[in-house]
Amino acid sequence: MKSLFRLATVPVLIASLSACQKTPTKPPLPPYDLWMARAEASIRAQDVASAKASFRKAAEVDSTSKAPWRRMAELDFNAQDYGPAITEAQEVLKRDPMDTTAQSVLTVSGLRVALDALGLIHSESDPKGPAHLEAAKVAQKLRETLGQDLLLPPKKKRRPAKSAATTAAEQARGAAVTRGIHDSSDPFSALRADN
Repeated sequence: MKSLFRLATVPVLIASLSACQKTPTKPPLPPYDLWMARAEASIRAQDVASAKASFRKAAEVDSTSKAPWRRMAELDFNAQDYGPAITEAQEVLKRDPMDTTAQSVLTVSGLRVALDALGLIHSESDPKGPAHLEAAKVAQKLRETLGQDLLLPPKKKRRPAKSAATTAAEQARGAAVTRGIHDSSDPFSALRADN
């Protein structure tokens, strides 16, 4: 009986020792990291729709993380899809008000949407219409924030005006030289011409 027991334990012992010799497997990624890794892999494969879907899943798993929102904002901004980029940048700023990338995406996207809206205002037939009135309010706020100089094109530098007599004398001098006639206003012109 003892020998039978020993024979039965030998295979169990061998199996347990062989299990210890297997290479350790990597522990699975936590769900958030898994979704973020899938999203980045989708970006490398140029599948933006799948990347955004994975970023959304990551945002659901960890609602406090700004990273998925930031990446989505960058993707939409680069695709010139400014509406979603603004919304996603606002989500980032809820989580980190000092995030400079989100601030930039929000500001530039908002200004580009405003430029598109200006085209609509330009085509509005009533110059006293509601769109024009709102645009005037926004323009005033921009002047207060950015300064008048930034909103207006730079002024061209003007040359000092020449008197008519000066202009006529310069033209006469130029014409005299080109015809081979010495300039009478320059007493040394005859000497230079003879040399």
